[in-house]
Amino acid sequence: MEETISYIPIGGIGDVTKNMHLYIYKDEILIVDCGLGFADETMLGVDLLIPDISYLKNLQGKRIVGMALTHGHEDHIGALPYILPDLPQFPIFATPLTAELSNEKLKEYGVAPRVQKVNFDGGDVRIGSFTINFIRVTHSVPNSSNIFIKTPVGNFYHGSDFKFDLTPFDN
Repeated sequence: MEETISYIPIGGIGDVTKNMHLYIYKDEILIVDCGLGFADETMLGVDLLIPDISYLKNLQGKRIVGMALTHGHEDHIGALPYILPDLPQFPIFATPLTAELSNEKLKEYGVAPRVQKVNFDGGDVRIGSFTINFIRVTHSVPNSSNIFIKTPVGNFYHGSDFKFDLTPFDN
């Protein structure tokens, strides 16, 4: 039987909010990002939109092995304090500023901070069968990254937000 990877976007497809992406290999799930969506004028009484994690709450033989966060914007980290209490424990990784912003958000909502800092030059991070590497990109928030995901059946480049900047302040 041929081994495969499944990719399931929980959010972040079709618009720029609720970014949450699942990479699934055998019984392991790697999550990339955990963001909020923002209500528009037609959604009376709604303040925030949160990704639907019903799939993650009913894993049926699968397990979440970890999460990687690409950058510190709300549409990529804003749902952490709403979603993490409903999921089992697993490691979460981000670049230093993204980790600080995420952990402050968790503390603000009474959730224990648990995002671990990974430097761009820190090499690969092993998460179950996945190996990830944070790739520096320029964006409107410092320490932004895209993520290179290595798996036993192939590699994936998870591209997140970026902008072209010929003179970035952080080189």
